[in-house]
Amino acid sequence: MRNMFAITILSLLVILGACGDDSNNNNNQEVANDNNNDNESANETEDKIYQVGETATITSRGYDFEYEATVNEYEITNESDTYDMNDFYMNYDENNYDDSYIVISNVTIHNTSDENFTPSEHIPMHVSESGNDAGKDVIFDYFPEFDENVAPGESITGDLITHAEIGAEDDIEAFWLKFETITRNETIWELPNTVK
Repeated sequence: MRNMFAITILSLLVILGACGDDSNNNNNQEVANDNNNDNESANETEDKIYQVGETATITSRGYDFEYEATVNEYEITNESDTYDMNDFYMNYDENNYDDSYIVISNVTIHNTSDENFTPSEHIPMHVSESGNDAGKDVIFDYFPEFDENVAPGESITGDLITHAEIGAEDDIEAFWLKFETITRNETIWELPNTVK
């Protein structure tokens, strides 16, 4: 009888031990899955940083329509051949505004959705130093199409302009042009700093 009792207890201990191992294995698997999900999120963020000339497919966070955007070219300058610096800095003079520049980003937006949208109203866009949140609003004044409806299948191309302060002591490697700013759909183009 004692032997039978001892065998029963040993059997129960073996079963409990096996259950404990399964529980630990399940916990370890959950931790591994969580780590993989974190890595995937980090990779998704990295994948959303595009270079000039590349096209991104973006979904509007606020309105749920889809569109494509391409940054065709850009310029960081205080001597634009196209734009008057006095339009951006009052009584502009290089001596008074020696660290004042404008970032000119030439972009194309293509409506791939089945509904109209107005870029200036429905697409949040900003420019910041690389790595920074938010940033300065882009100026649509020189791109009137941004204030008009873009129908399904249509594209528009024009310049987005933003102020930039770049001092001689600043170590700014790049600027970021952002679409869908500070949302999970934020998409970024890197604009290397060309001011030396």
